[in-house]
Amino acid sequence: MFSPETFHKIPTKAEQFTAVLQYGTLADERFIYGKYEIKIYSLSDFFVEVWTDLKSNEIERIEVLDKEEAWSGFLESVKLKALF
Repeated sequence: MFSPETFHKIPTKAEQFTAVLQYGTLADERFIYGKYEIKIYSLSDFFVEVWTDLKSNEIERIEVLDKEEAWSGFLESVKLKALF
């Protein structure tokens, strides 16, 4: 399967997105300022974030979530009451 290192070696966003759809599991999604839809996918033992421009419906970026600060937007969206 994939590791963050092998995922980074996939040469194009289109190929990365194909790998995410084929091997990933959607974990969460959020929206920023009505401009971007951001989905987070689980790929074996790491997570990937996919940013889609809502107006053009084009993927703007795909990133491996390997830094704690990358999680802040998703952590803020968690409703703690729903967990209990």
